Amino acid sequence: GIGGAWGRLRLGLIPLAFGFEEGVESERRWLRPMTLRYGLLGLRDIGLSYSVGAGGFFSDWTLHNGESGEDRDREIWMTARWEYRLRTDRMLWRWGLSGQVGRTNPSSTDPVGIVPGGAPQVGLELDPTQAAQIKYGGVHISSDWLIGGSRGSKDDRRFGFTLEALAGEIAQALSTGRVRYARADIEWEPWSSWGFLLRGEILDPDTQASGDILHEASFGVQHYVLPGALKRSLRAILVGTKEWSEGGSQAHHRVEFSLRFSPELPY
Repeated sequence: GIGGAWGRLRLGLIPLAFGFEEGVESERRWLRPMTLRYGLLGLRDIGLSYSVGAGGFFSDWTLHNGESGEDRDREIWMTARWEYRLRTDRMLWRWGLSGQVGRTNPSSTDPVGIVPGGAPQVGLELDPTQAAQIKYGGVHISSDWLIGGSRGSKDDRRFGFTLEALAGEIAQALSTGRVRYARADIEWEPWSSWGFLLRGEILDPDTQASGDILHEASFGVQHYVLPGALKRSLRAILVGTKEWSEGGSQAHHRVEFSLRFSPELPY
């Protein structure tokens, strides 16, 4: 990529900035949201992106092929994000809007393993033998408050919340499907080396169908491994999740453990 006072230009396999997703797995604070795991959005794709920021306003624009690899359908996708960030010594706020538009045709959706939108095909409620127009819009807001010590010090403790919602439409010749998603996170660090996450998510993959709404509830524990001011660079994360559907099918449980090295980024 090329960066400077006029912004940053990148070409090749690039991150897709949508909502709080930056396309860089090492920078994720906790675990992947349902939008990624169920294939509504992608992390990365092949294309061209331009990012610029000034006076607290930031925007990211990406043109990509929608397939995270070989361009079989010759369609162009566009993903964009606009944010305003307000930061002081004791708090950080982020407000933003995101959008994504693209097209698919059977060249990309019918062959097994081809990935429209740069994401797994599991979550797209579409007929792979027909062309489709896909549109997503999202809104997100987060806060991060310093409740102990000074930011970046060994005694740095924080409290924050995250709210995010997405609405989408998948239009084909014989049908039009609509998807809805929302999540809420609460993060709290009661001690300087420990943090907790409480997350709730809901995904309706087709608003016109009944009994298909998916729910997830997660509780996470995070330990900062390194001492002193470097503590946020290496984290041990343990998250337990319960998932169930509106139709009343049996609930599923999973546990995820990860070690994540990611120096904190300045916003």
